[in-house]
Amino acid sequence: MTSPGYNPYAADLIPATYLDNVTGTKRSTIVSDDYTEAAPTLGSLNPSSALALDPDPVHVRCVGTGFHKGSTVYVDGTYQPTRYLSPTEVEYMVYPATAAPGTVEVSVTNADGQQSASRTFTFVSA
Repeated sequence: MTSPGYNPYAADLIPATYLDNVTGTKRSTIVSDDYTEAAPTLGSLNPSSALALDPDPVHVRCVGTGFHKGSTVYVDGTYQPTRYLSPTEVEYMVYPATAAPGTVEVSVTNADGQQSASRTFTFVSA
């Protein structure tokens, strides 16, 4: 029996039938298509530091899991142009020529808005 206003074809409900392997009878159920991807995880940065005021840019590889095409890197909350390499790696550029010695927080955000925990990147003094 269904409740008033029940709509089996609503966007998040899918009617499904299956054959019960034990009794051989046909059964039906409602399946939800609500599925949320796991948030990305950021395990490490390679390299995790650069020499402050160095004129040469550095490619930093973010290694983790759950990255997608469209994943983006944020440094201290600011978007960085990001290159997708694989589900476990994305890359961005660091320009140490304009950086003072210290640390910044790096995270990866997927297109669905889920964000990884951050990792620290360090600018080392000469």
